Amino acid sequence: MGMRVLLRLGLFSAMLSCFAEAGAATMSVFSKAFPDLYIRDAAAALELYVGRWNGVQTLLFDGKVLGEGSFTQTCVARGDGPQMRVVSTGLITYGSESATSRSVMFIDKDGTLRTDVISEDGSVESYYGKIENNSIYWLPKNMFVTYDYQKDSFFVTEKGVDMYCDGLRYIDVPQKRGYLGTATVLTKMDGSFSRDDSAPGGGMMGSPIR
Repeated sequence: MGMRVLLRLGLFSAMLSCFAEAGAATMSVFSKAFPDLYIRDAAAALELYVGRWNGVQTLLFDGKVLGEGSFTQTCVARGDGPQMRVVSTGLITYGSESATSRSVMFIDKDGTLRTDVISEDGSVESYYGKIENNSIYWLPKNMFVTYDYQKDSFFVTEKGVDMYCDGLRYIDVPQKRGYLGTATVLTKMDGSFSRDDSAPGGGMMGSPIR
Protein backbone atom coordinates (compact mmCIF):
# COMPACT_ATOMS: atom_id res chain seq x y z
CA MET A 1 0.00 0.00 0.00
CA GLY A 2 2.97 2.22 0.45
CA MET A 3 3.15 2.14 -3.31
CA ARG A 4 -0.17 3.86 -3.94
CA VAL A 5 -0.30 7.33 -5.47
CA LEU A 6 -3.41 9.46 -5.00
CA LEU A 7 -3.63 11.10 -8.43
CA ARG A 8 -4.57 14.77 -8.63
CA LEU A 9 -7.59 15.31 -10.85
CA GLY A 10 -5.65 17.59 -13.18
CA LEU A 11 -2.82 15.09 -13.47
CA PHE A 12 -5.19 12.24 -14.19
CA SER A 13 -6.87 14.26 -16.95
CA ALA A 14 -3.45 15.03 -18.43
CA MET A 15 -2.56 11.34 -18.35
CA LEU A 16 -5.78 10.45 -20.15
CA SER A 17 -4.94 12.91 -22.89
CA CYS A 18 -1.32 11.82 -23.08
CA PHE A 19 -2.22 8.15 -23.51
CA ALA A 20 -5.40 8.48 -25.55
CA GLU A 21 -3.69 6.73 -28.47
CA ALA A 22 -1.99 4.07 -26.36
CA GLY A 23 -4.71 1.44 -26.60
CA ALA A 24 -2.35 -0.94 -28.38
CA ALA A 25 0.17 -0.85 -25.54
CA THR A 26 0.99 -4.16 -23.93
CA MET A 27 0.45 -4.58 -20.22
CA SER A 28 3.50 -5.65 -18.23
CA VAL A 29 3.50 -9.33 -17.27
CA PHE A 30 4.95 -10.41 -13.93
CA SER A 31 6.58 -13.82 -13.92
CA LYS A 32 5.90 -16.03 -10.93
CA ALA A 33 8.78 -18.37 -11.74
CA PHE A 34 10.44 -17.75 -8.37
CA PRO A 35 9.29 -18.73 -4.85
CA ASP A 36 6.93 -16.46 -2.99
CA LEU A 37 7.55 -15.13 0.51
CA TYR A 38 5.54 -16.19 3.52
CA ILE A 39 4.59 -13.17 5.62
CA ARG A 40 4.11 -14.46 9.15
CA ASP A 41 2.50 -11.40 10.79
CA ALA A 42 1.96 -7.64 10.66
CA ALA A 43 5.40 -6.86 12.13
CA ALA A 44 7.09 -8.95 9.43
CA ALA A 45 5.03 -7.16 6.78
CA LEU A 46 6.24 -3.77 8.01
CA GLU A 47 9.87 -4.88 7.80
CA LEU A 48 9.37 -6.31 4.34
CA TYR A 49 8.31 -2.95 2.90
CA VAL A 50 11.40 -1.17 4.22
CA GLY A 51 13.90 -0.24 1.52
CA ARG A 52 14.20 1.49 -1.85
CA TRP A 53 12.03 0.21 -4.71
CA ASN A 54 12.22 0.93 -8.44
CA GLY A 55 10.01 -0.30 -11.24
CA VAL A 56 7.21 0.42 -13.67
CA GLN A 57 3.48 1.00 -13.37
CA THR A 58 0.87 0.34 -16.04
CA LEU A 59 -2.20 2.57 -15.92
CA LEU A 60 -5.62 1.31 -17.06
CA PHE A 61 -9.06 2.86 -17.27
CA ASP A 62 -12.07 0.53 -17.40
CA GLY A 63 -9.72 -2.26 -18.46
CA LYS A 64 -8.07 -0.33 -21.31
CA VAL A 65 -4.32 0.15 -21.08
CA LEU A 66 -3.46 3.85 -21.15
CA GLY A 67 0.31 3.69 -20.81
CA GLU A 68 3.29 2.89 -18.62
CA GLY A 69 5.32 5.04 -16.25
CA SER A 70 8.35 4.76 -13.99
CA PHE A 71 7.89 4.37 -10.24
CA THR A 72 10.32 4.91 -7.38
CA GLN A 73 9.53 4.46 -3.69
CA THR A 74 11.57 4.80 -0.50
CA CYS A 75 10.29 3.24 2.73
CA VAL A 76 12.17 4.13 5.92
CA ALA A 77 11.62 2.52 9.33
CA ARG A 78 11.40 4.74 12.38
CA GLY A 79 11.24 3.39 15.90
CA ASP A 80 11.04 -0.28 16.73
CA GLY A 81 8.76 -2.86 18.27
CA PRO A 82 5.11 -1.80 18.65
CA GLN A 83 6.09 1.82 17.98
CA MET A 84 7.65 1.10 14.58
CA ARG A 85 6.46 3.26 11.70
CA VAL A 86 7.35 2.87 8.03
CA VAL A 87 7.38 6.25 6.30
CA SER A 88 7.04 6.03 2.52
CA THR A 89 7.66 8.65 -0.15
CA GLY A 90 7.28 7.94 -3.85
CA LEU A 91 7.33 9.44 -7.31
CA ILE A 92 5.60 8.20 -10.44
CA THR A 93 6.26 9.70 -13.87
CA TYR A 94 4.14 9.30 -16.99
CA GLY A 95 5.83 11.19 -19.83
CA SER A 96 6.05 14.83 -18.77
CA GLU A 97 3.56 14.38 -15.93
CA SER A 98 4.44 13.23 -12.42
CA ALA A 99 2.80 12.69 -9.04
CA THR A 100 4.12 12.11 -5.55
CA SER A 101 2.92 9.93 -2.69
CA ARG A 102 3.44 9.99 1.06
CA SER A 103 2.19 7.49 3.61
CA VAL A 104 2.81 6.08 7.07
CA MET A 105 2.39 2.36 7.75
CA PHE A 106 2.06 0.91 11.26
CA ILE A 107 0.30 -1.65 13.42
CA ASP A 108 -2.97 -0.27 14.81
CA LYS A 109 -4.09 -0.67 18.43
CA ASP A 110 -6.06 -3.80 17.57
CA GLY A 111 -3.03 -5.43 15.92
CA THR A 112 -4.20 -4.72 12.35
CA LEU A 113 -1.78 -3.51 9.69
CA ARG A 114 -2.70 0.05 8.72
CA THR A 115 -1.53 2.68 6.23
CA ASP A 116 -2.41 6.37 6.34
CA VAL A 117 -2.02 7.90 2.86
CA ILE A 118 -1.41 11.65 3.03
CA SER A 119 -2.57 13.74 0.07
CA GLU A 120 -1.04 17.02 -1.09
CA ASP A 121 -3.68 19.05 0.76
CA GLY A 122 -2.88 17.23 4.01
CA SER A 123 -6.00 15.07 4.11
CA VAL A 124 -5.54 11.45 5.19
CA GLU A 125 -7.09 8.25 3.86
CA SER A 126 -6.71 5.13 6.00
CA TYR A 127 -6.37 1.58 4.65
CA TYR A 128 -6.21 -1.73 6.49
CA GLY A 129 -4.19 -4.72 5.37
CA LYS A 130 -5.09 -8.39 5.51
CA ILE A 131 -2.19 -10.83 5.20
CA GLU A 132 -2.54 -14.04 3.20
CA ASN A 133 0.62 -16.06 2.56
CA ASN A 134 2.87 -13.79 0.45
CA SER A 135 0.26 -11.08 -0.17
CA ILE A 136 -1.30 -8.13 1.61
CA TYR A 137 -4.81 -7.03 0.63
CA TRP A 138 -5.45 -3.34 1.29
CA LEU A 139 -8.97 -1.94 1.69
CA PRO A 140 -10.07 1.55 2.75
CA LYS A 141 -11.51 2.22 6.17
CA ASN A 142 -14.75 3.43 4.55
CA MET A 143 -15.22 0.75 1.91
CA PHE A 144 -18.96 1.47 1.79
CA VAL A 145 -18.23 5.01 0.53
CA THR A 146 -15.79 4.24 -2.28
CA TYR A 147 -14.42 1.17 -4.04
CA ASP A 148 -10.65 1.12 -3.58
CA TYR A 149 -8.54 -2.02 -3.50
CA GLN A 150 -4.89 -3.03 -3.77
CA LYS A 151 -3.04 -6.32 -3.48
CA ASP A 152 0.72 -6.34 -2.84
CA SER A 153 2.46 -9.69 -3.46
CA PHE A 154 6.12 -10.43 -2.70
CA PHE A 155 8.44 -12.87 -4.49
CA VAL A 156 12.11 -13.85 -4.23
CA THR A 157 13.98 -13.49 -7.52
CA GLU A 158 17.59 -13.76 -8.64
CA LYS A 159 17.90 -9.99 -8.04
CA GLY A 160 16.45 -10.09 -4.53
CA VAL A 161 12.81 -9.21 -3.85
CA ASP A 162 10.09 -8.21 -6.31
CA MET A 163 6.73 -6.77 -5.37
CA TYR A 164 3.72 -6.96 -7.68
CA CYS A 165 0.93 -4.48 -6.89
CA ASP A 166 -2.50 -4.81 -8.46
CA GLY A 167 -4.89 -1.94 -7.71
CA LEU A 168 -8.38 -0.87 -8.70
CA ARG A 169 -10.21 2.30 -7.69
CA TYR A 170 -13.50 3.88 -8.72
CA ILE A 171 -13.10 7.52 -9.71
CA ASP A 172 -15.50 10.30 -10.65
CA VAL A 173 -13.87 13.29 -12.36
CA PRO A 174 -15.24 15.74 -14.96
CA GLN A 175 -16.25 13.76 -18.07
CA LYS A 176 -14.70 10.58 -16.66
CA ARG A 177 -16.38 8.04 -14.44
CA GLY A 178 -15.14 4.49 -14.09
CA TYR A 179 -12.42 2.24 -12.70
CA LEU A 180 -8.79 3.30 -12.61
CA GLY A 181 -6.51 0.27 -12.49
CA THR A 182 -2.79 0.03 -11.81
CA ALA A 183 -0.40 -2.88 -12.32
CA THR A 184 2.98 -2.19 -10.74
CA VAL A 185 6.15 -4.31 -10.71
CA LEU A 186 8.88 -3.16 -8.32
CA THR A 187 12.32 -4.49 -7.38
CA LYS A 188 13.91 -3.86 -4.01
CA MET A 189 17.18 -2.10 -4.75
CA ASP A 190 19.06 -2.38 -1.46
CA GLY A 191 19.74 -6.02 -0.76
CA SER A 192 18.90 -9.63 -1.47
CA PHE A 193 18.44 -12.65 0.74
CA SER A 194 17.92 -16.39 0.75
CA ARG A 195 14.74 -17.80 -0.79
CA ASP A 196 14.21 -19.65 2.49
CA ASP A 197 13.85 -16.47 4.55
CA SER A 198 10.32 -15.45 5.47
CA ALA A 199 10.16 -11.68 5.82
CA PRO A 200 13.50 -9.84 5.93
CA GLY A 201 14.03 -6.58 7.73
CA GLY A 202 16.29 -3.65 7.07
CA GLY A 203 16.34 0.06 6.50
CA MET A 204 17.35 3.03 8.59
CA MET A 205 16.11 3.33 12.12
CA GLY A 206 15.38 6.69 13.71
CA SER A 207 13.02 8.40 16.10
CA PRO A 208 9.37 7.34 16.24
CA ILE A 209 6.90 9.55 14.40
CA ARG A 210 4.86 11.70 16.73
